[in-house]
Amino acid sequence: MRKAFWCVCPWIALAACGPSSSTPSDAGSDVATVDAPATDAVTVDRPASDTGVMDTGSIDTGAVDTGPTDTGPTDTGPTDTGALDAGELDAGPQCNVLSLGAPPAPSIAASGSPPAFTGGTVPEGMWHLSRRTFFGGPADPVPRRETMLFGGGAFDFNSVVEVGGGAPLRSRGSYTAAGTTFTTNFMCPTASSESFPYRVMPDGTLLLQRGAEVRTFARHCGTATLGGPVVTQTAGAGPAPAPTGGTIANGTYHLTAVVKHGGGALGTSTRQQTNVFMDGSFQAVVWDSQGGFAMYQGSYSTTGTTLNVNTACPAVGAAPATSYTATATTVIQYANPNEYLVFTRM
Repeated sequence: MRKAFWCVCPWIALAACGPSSSTPSDAGSDVATVDAPATDAVTVDRPASDTGVMDTGSIDTGAVDTGPTDTGPTDTGPTDTGALDAGELDAGPQCNVLSLGAPPAPSIAASGSPPAFTGGTVPEGMWHLSRRTFFGGPADPVPRRETMLFGGGAFDFNSVVEVGGGAPLRSRGSYTAAGTTFTTNFMCPTASSESFPYRVMPDGTLLLQRGAEVRTFARHCGTATLGGPVVTQTAGAGPAPAPTGGTIANGTYHLTAVVKHGGGALGTSTRQQTNVFMDGSFQAVVWDSQGGFAMYQGSYSTTGTTLNVNTACPAVGAAPATSYTATATTVIQYANPNEYLVFTRM
C-alpha cells in the first residue's frame, strides 16, 4: 500500500491522505481514495466552425428606385420576443472561454467498490478535476485536465477538457443535481445529455461517477496561484529542530522542502504548494502526485508555537492545529516532531 508523507497531518498538506489499496469508507471525508467522474465533454461531437471568407463584392451604386410609395396598411403582427436559441448564442465550437485551472489529475487504481453516492447541494462556482480513481481495474495512463463552471449567465454550465495534451474541448449548457443524479444538458457544440451518480463530500469536494471510475473535483477558492518547485521528502540529519513560533510575515510562500528525521521510509509522492499569509487571512493551493489538486481560503492565528487555521472554502471548519517556526523569510509547519514542511517567502 502506498502512503503519502502528508498523511500524518492533513491540514499541513491541506489534502487528505493518498489512496490505498483498501476500500474507502462511505462516510469519511478522506477523499484521496475516492475520485470523481465529471461531465465527460470529450465524448461530445464538436463540429468545425465556418471559416469561409466574407463576401466583399462591390457595392451596388445603381440609381435609387423612386417608384410610387406603397401606402398599403402596415403589418401589425405580433413582435417576435422569443429568447435566443443556443445556435444564436453559440460562437461555434469555442462554446466558452474557460481556462484550465489545475495540472493533470493523478490517475490511481484502487481495489474494492466505489462509495455510496448520496447527492447533496453543489455550490456554484469554478471546479477543477483533482484526481481520478479506478476501482477494480487499471488506472488510465492518459493525462486529463478539466475545469467546470456552475452558475452565472444565460448558460449555467460550462466546461473545458484537455486529454493527453491535446486541444481543449469545450461545452456549454445547463445542469441539474436532483436526488443522487447529476445531469448535464449540452447546447454547445451539439445538443446532448449525460447523467452521473454524484456526492458532495463533507470536505467540500464533489464526486462524479462513470462506471468504475470516480472523479474528484476541487472547488476553486481564493486567488492564490500554484508556484514554486516540485519537491519530494528528504531525510534530515540528527534530531529535528524544535518549533519556536514567531511572527509570520505577510507574503506568498512556496513549499521548498519536506523533511523527515529519525529514519524510516520516505514518502514517494511529489508535491507543489503555495501558501499566502496576509494580516490574518490565509490561502493555499496544492498539487500532489497522489493526493491531487486542492485550494483553500480562510483565516489563521498563532498562540505560542501553535498555528491555527479556519477554512471558509471549500468547506467551513477548523483544521487541526500544528506547531510552527517563523522567520523573516520562512514558515516551517510540523506534521509531527520528526516531520515538517518548509515554506519560503517570495
